[in-house]
Amino acid sequence: MALGRETARLADLAGRGVTVRQADYDDPESLRVAFAGAEKLMFVSGSEVGRRVAQHRNVVAAATEAGVGLVVYTSIPKADTSSLILATEHRATEQTDEGHTNRVYELGGPAFTLGELAAEVSRQSGREVGYLDLPVERYVEVLVDADRGAAEGELYVEGDDLATLIGRPPVTLAEAIRTAL
Repeated sequence: MALGRETARLADLAGRGVTVRQADYDDPESLRVAFAGAEKLMFVSGSEVGRRVAQHRNVVAAATEAGVGLVVYTSIPKADTSSLILATEHRATEQTDEGHTNRVYELGGPAFTLGELAAEVSRQSGREVGYLDLPVERYVEVLVDADRGAAEGELYVEGDDLATLIGRPPVTLAEAIRTAL
């Protein structure tokens, strides 16, 4: 069974015989209906920062009410000890119950740095891919400045130079998103 806010996006699964149901983390009733008869549930973290804890509580409550025997949650590595702001919401979700079903399993593979990633992409593609490891303070400065500039329109380009060079109108934002989805 597959669940989602927009079941049309799950049409490929439905076409392969998977039961598709509508469910929204912000709509407890939709969750109760969707979870009816389910024995196991794997739920992916919500994507709305600041809303995840409430959304995840809705999921867990509805799963409990529906009698789901096993709930698996995709969290963040080391949520219980991580200093990342993002880990706070995941940590709260992981603290739901007692016993074996509340056990946290850390899943991952061999670690690598972004420098190692660039080197491996270079090796496999035959093209040099560079990576500059900035200190945190400099990275924050550059990122904040880029966001500021974008918000103030500094990256907006007027004219049709791109269309001239590629021989057609550029893809619109709506077309790019529709293609990506």
